[in-house]
Amino acid sequence: MAHATVLADLFDVGTSPSPIPAFDDGFVSRPRLVERLRDPCAPPLVLLTAPAGYGKTTLLAEWARHDTRGLSWIALEDEHDRKPSLLAAAIAAALDQPEPFALVVDDVQVLGSRGARNVLSALVDRVPAGSTVVLSSRTAPPLPIGRLRAQRSLTELGPADLAMTVGEATALLRAERTRLPGDAIESLVRTTDGWPAALYLASLSLREHGRPADEASLTGDDSAIRQYLTDTVLADLPPAELRLLSRTSVVDRLSGGLCDAVMGCEGSGRLLDDLATNRRLLVPLDRAGDWYRCPVVLRQMLVRELHRADPLGAARLRRRAMGWYTAHDDTERAIDQAIAAGDATHATDLLWEHAPGYVAKGRRRTVRRWLAGFADDEIAAEPRLALLSAGTAFGDGDLDSMQRWQASAQSRLRDAGEADTGEPAAVSAAMRAAAAPPGLQALAQEASSARRQMSEDSPWRSLCYFLEGAALHLTGDRASAEGLLEEGARRGAVIAPWPHTLCLAQLSLMAGDRGDWEGAAAVATRARAQVEHYNLAGYPTSALVFAASAASRARWGRVDQSRADVQQALRLLEDLAGFAPWFVAEVRLALTVAALRLNDIALARGLIADGRRSARRVPESPLLADRIAEAEAGAAAAAAAALPARASLTTAELRVLRFLPTHLSFREIADHLYVSPNTVKTQAHAVYRKLDASSRSQAVTRATELGLLDG
Repeated sequence: MAHATVLADLFDVGTSPSPIPAFDDGFVSRPRLVERLRDPCAPPLVLLTAPAGYGKTTLLAEWARHDTRGLSWIALEDEHDRKPSLLAAAIAAALDQPEPFALVVDDVQVLGSRGARNVLSALVDRVPAGSTVVLSSRTAPPLPIGRLRAQRSLTELGPADLAMTVGEATALLRAERTRLPGDAIESLVRTTDGWPAALYLASLSLREHGRPADEASLTGDDSAIRQYLTDTVLADLPPAELRLLSRTSVVDRLSGGLCDAVMGCEGSGRLLDDLATNRRLLVPLDRAGDWYRCPVVLRQMLVRELHRADPLGAARLRRRAMGWYTAHDDTERAIDQAIAAGDATHATDLLWEHAPGYVAKGRRRTVRRWLAGFADDEIAAEPRLALLSAGTAFGDGDLDSMQRWQASAQSRLRDAGEADTGEPAAVSAAMRAAAAPPGLQALAQEASSARRQMSEDSPWRSLCYFLEGAALHLTGDRASAEGLLEEGARRGAVIAPWPHTLCLAQLSLMAGDRGDWEGAAAVATRARAQVEHYNLAGYPTSALVFAASAASRARWGRVDQSRADVQQALRLLEDLAGFAPWFVAEVRLALTVAALRLNDIALARGLIADGRRSARRVPESPLLADRIAEAEAGAAAAAAAALPARASLTTAELRVLRFLPTHLSFREIADHLYVSPNTVKTQAHAVYRKLDASSRSQAVTRATELGLLDG
């Protein structure tokens, strides 16, 4: 109680502590935070600092319910700042109790006067061991925080600590009778940054209106959340900081230089530091304090309000951001800003320069997102956008879209008198050759002509090398093909990994054709590694890589790895329906090599049949015909090697085998064969054993593969 006497002596005024807020049973319990406040080994001073709506008071009320020490609560008001004597008296009254004690000083952000700061400093320097003083504030309190940290006298809880977890958000939604699937709750937590007030208001809106298509748009555009943020978060900000947050809401990450560029003035760094350090409103993205982000839900609200109030001004701000990003080599954000600003000219220039590299490096989804920012008629009117759409469709294995966009681009180029010169014309020729070649020789010639017109560092160039090399390989000119494919692989290694992997896959198939399975495996391994590194496994055209890998791995006895490659290639083949027949035939015949090595005769036969249908549309390729003949011979040999199983089945067992594909029971089969059910059961189990099958269906499958039953 000596500490109470010291403060009471400073100011001879008496007052009573505030009542402790109740922790209602309907509130979400947060034991992980309560335990930190109750930790007997923790420092005696706790700073609880976060913007409004983070549940500071609710958390402290829950702690008060569990803390066994005498707990006092002081809810500060402006009067405590104007008259520090009132503050000192309130603290003295709260401390007038046996030690150890617990004390909450709430709403510390109202204190700004020198006298009030002196009183607060006197308190924090005199907290006895075993006692706890919690200072709760929307802003950093006027204390020597650095010194207290260095002395280990301080526990800090900020927005990141107070943000609700998915489990806590689930409990909140359940309490409000709002039910969402787990992925939607995770999305809502990400969008709100776990901000408890925003989650609560979102739950009310969800309960009233049902689940929207996009939880992110709900939180950013919900009127209740917008009003709450305006009244309780933005209302206390100085005009300069409010203007900064509003005008820079067009960007997702904030730095002093970027904000200065967007705002058209200097001094943004100081405001950012205050918003992050003092007001705890921005989230630091690095330890140096160079980059921050605004909470997602607040930024969504601000950018929507900005576009509503001043759409032309918002576009101007985005163009400034685009300029800054371009100057600092942040291409992706520069393109995002150009599209959002409606600056089609700059957006198209940036896309034409950079988007092919994105497609080639496994980023075709990003390119699709950018292209979705344009209407179809806008894409059709601009040849470069149409060609980017065609190239993306090629990566997707979508031949129809590829042909449509290439034809649109060609028409526009012809109208402009640019159909025969320049890189767009060259790319259009390459797309036309890939989409609908009149023959393999024509494909090779058009791909060759197109690549010669392209710049040396164009990622399209490696694709042309692949098309030309593959066409020459299939027509029998292996020497020329190998040189072209090696050059395409070399050029694409850094700037165009997607065509780089296709060139390597084709080289692996060529090595296999000449019996060099060691070389085939080495090249296929390189292609497979690049597919993984650049996230190309979802590209349907990567089926060629997985097929080449499956064939080489099967040859070297890597059974499980080969089977995994086969399954991935088959999945990708489903998205190549209607694609270039020479390409699809190559994939299927490479998979046939793997299937035969894996003793999957049924799969091999199906692939051979499909490959034959595709190859009929490529009459110029003796190589495909040779591969089909070789595959058929391999399938026949594999079936013949398995035929001794026929001899090991007795006549009676073969009779039972004929009924196994039917739905007849053993008793019904026995009736057909005029024998007892036990006899049929015994003979059926003998069939299972001899065919190395564990079930009736497995026996039927195995017998079909061996030719003992019709497929």
